[in-house]
Amino acid sequence: MTFLKKAGLSLAAVTGLSGASMAGDFSGLYAGIESAVDVDDQSVLVGGTIGYRMEPLPNIIVGIEGSYGSHVEGTRDVGAAVRDFGSEWDVNAVAGILFGDDDQNMLYGTLGYMNVDYSTVGQVGTTSGDNVRIGGGFEHQFSDFLSFRIGADYAKPAGEKTVRVKAGLLVNF
Repeated sequence: MTFLKKAGLSLAAVTGLSGASMAGDFSGLYAGIESAVDVDDQSVLVGGTIGYRMEPLPNIIVGIEGSYGSHVEGTRDVGAAVRDFGSEWDVNAVAGILFGDDDQNMLYGTLGYMNVDYSTVGQVGTTSGDNVRIGGGFEHQFSDFLSFRIGADYAKPAGEKTVRVKAGLLVNF
């Protein structure tokens, strides 16, 4: 067996073994429901999220997730320039640190892109705006399949600052 074949087999074995031993409870595909309240104007957003996470190093989680939601009609303060936010979607990178008994808790941060449909005062119809969204939160895993998270995020789509407090219930596959 040549040196390159031995090196390739060794690398494959180490990668396979380390991947199996480092797979944490937060690793894998997940989906769930999420709701948020804007701190400034108390508008309500409801929607869903789907994502994938992995544990490349012990107690470190990285992943990507996407969300789609819609603002509940009539929950926004009409006094601002933006009369009503409609639906929105986002894609975020996620990074977290596991801690606690059996690593059932995670502190995480997010950074990503968002797009929101909105209408302004005096405007007929809607337009869309996009922005960078940053956030963070805490997630607790109740079982291998179910976790709950709370968090907050910040963005400024359409020139309108949004600071949100949100909660979600996730199913891990």
